[in-house]
Amino acid sequence: MNWVQRLFKRSKMESQLDKELSFHIAQHTEDLMAQGYSRDEARRQALIAFGGAEKAKEECREARGTRWLEDFLHDVRYAIRCLVQKPGFATVALLTLALGTGATTVMFSLLDGVLLKPLPYAHPDRLLQLQEKTDWSTRLGDLWAFAYPNYLDCKREVQALETIAFRYDGGTVSTAQRAEYVDGLEISVDTFAVLGVPLVRGRAFALEEDRQGAARVAIISYSLWQRLYGGDETIVGSRTNFDQQTYTIIGVAPPGFHVDGGPQLEGGADIFLPLGQDTSPSLLRRDRHSAFKSD
Repeated sequence: MNWVQRLFKRSKMESQLDKELSFHIAQHTEDLMAQGYSRDEARRQALIAFGGAEKAKEECREARGTRWLEDFLHDVRYAIRCLVQKPGFATVALLTLALGTGATTVMFSLLDGVLLKPLPYAHPDRLLQLQEKTDWSTRLGDLWAFAYPNYLDCKREVQALETIAFRYDGGTVSTAQRAEYVDGLEISVDTFAVLGVPLVRGRAFALEEDRQGAARVAIISYSLWQRLYGGDETIVGSRTNFDQQTYTIIGVAPPGFHVDGGPQLEGGADIFLPLGQDTSPSLLRRDRHSAFKSD
């Protein structure tokens, strides 16, 4: 009989245990009476020899291998009885457990996403985030996002690194049927190549598109492709409106593609634009270190 059968036939086995133990005690009592002991003394000596009836039962229960589960079920029943008798305490206990479980889940999700789970790129162990050290400081320190002209200088002069840049640019994407406000990123043209991320549709930005006055092109996220365009297989080459400007969609990013663009991009970007096409005057200033579009 395996341990599962022993667990579900516990009552029957307890009854058999009582009968078997009573039989052995009775037999030993009879043997002692035959040696001249009185019945009461023989009974007492027999119980001593078996170490007490309850102790003998406990040893037999331990031998079954299910004692740990029986104790667990007993503790659960006892806890339920206590909670039913004290509803106020039960409410506080359940709320505490719920809050504790929720907090633990959130912390594990953060640690899993930031420290444990590898980034969804070809060589995540070779990626670094670079910040520029400024000659001024705030309570947040003196390390800030690169000013765009300084980034271009760094990209041109530093040959040991492949560098990419991006900054936040949210807006409304609209089609003939519907419109939706989305988070976006302006990225350098080689972002997908450096990260080793292939597109599921179309192509990445070309070098000639990374300048002011070039044809407006955009890459959209897989999620936006599904929910706003219904997964249209002919999406590449079609037009879309973003922030009252018309763009040609040239590609679709893979599912789950994500670039850490700060707190505004916790859910990931839905549209990607060439950073070099940005005509914002602040983008040309070496004293502007914001990673977010603001003029």
